[in-house]
Amino acid sequence: FTGTSNTVRTVEGLPGDTVATPDGLYLETFTYSGSTDSVTGTTVISRITPTTVDASDVINGRIAGFQITPDGTIYAPIRLPSSTT
Repeated sequence: FTGTSNTVRTVEGLPGDTVATPDGLYLETFTYSGSTDSVTGTTVISRITPTTVDASDVINGRIAGFQITPDGTIYAPIRLPSSTT
């Protein structure tokens, strides 16, 4: 690390997977209600650069990882919620 400056950014939710690309760090964050994670809730994927944080639209559901194409398209399969029955 070089330099003497830093920037603090806040991204809502619990951290999930990350993918590093030349145009930034992509971070999955997720939320769920209650105290047990049953793979329900919402997911957001944020692209973090030294100067910005760009967030995706909210995904209703949880994802099972994600991939990013060279043009910045994000592919993310949705997980199926766990069943308690």
